[in-house]
Amino acid sequence: MSAAHPMILLAEDDDDLRELMAARLTREGMKVIEVEDGLELRDYLELCRPGGTVTEPDVVITDWNMPGESGTEALSHAPDLHAPVVLISSFGGPELQAAAAEAGAAAIFEKPFDL
Repeated sequence: MSAAHPMILLAEDDDDLRELMAARLTREGMKVIEVEDGLELRDYLELCRPGGTVTEPDVVITDWNMPGESGTEALSHAPDLHAPVVLISSFGGPELQAAAAEAGAAAIFEKPFDL
């Protein structure tokens, strides 16, 4: 992780929430890459693979339930990902816990949460 400006990959389909989170993370000194859905998340993670064209993020924050593909589905296509994952969701319960465990999530935040 880059000590000066950690890079966060933020995947959230709610534009307002994504922009609010990105602004807060940026204010805290982090570089934020924003994607709008699971398919964009998957595309970005594919570019991070060894020999890819972009640097792997230091942390991935992803919504669980997004159009096109869920955050955990997108992550399943990136088995070489070394970055810790933070899963966010409006839907708590056993299904979220199972998805988080399968994705190897380091943390879960249930919406709404305090930034």
